[in-house]
Amino acid sequence: MVALRIVLVVLALVVGRSAWAIDGGVIKVLAASYSTAGDTVVIAGVANTVIRVYQLKLSCTATNTLIVKDSSPATLDYAVSFGAGAGMILDPQDAMPWYMTALGKDLVFNWSTTGPCSVRLWYTQG
Repeated sequence: MVALRIVLVVLALVVGRSAWAIDGGVIKVLAASYSTAGDTVVIAGVANTVIRVYQLKLSCTATNTLIVKDSSPATLDYAVSFGAGAGMILDPQDAMPWYMTALGKDLVFNWSTTGPCSVRLWYTQG
């Protein structure tokens, strides 16, 4: 039974990764820490490309609120508040991205405070 579960997980990862590669290119990983209030460009836009975020891991050591948007500026998600020591994980959901920018626009995180937050995200740009 355990071996079957392992095989199913591996197959899901392989199928998921291949679907991602079709939709916007190769998966890239960004790991960064932020401690600046206001808009921060997380991934710079490139002409005629779209940024798609497939997975996000975030942790904050101080109270903070995050708004994810692009440089249109179009809000891609509502404000999410974090207490000190809190975080969130957005796991991959099939081949659907959690966030997608407009063509050629930056991915922007708007932070409410200078409380430090660490981010790791998996994305494509294509």
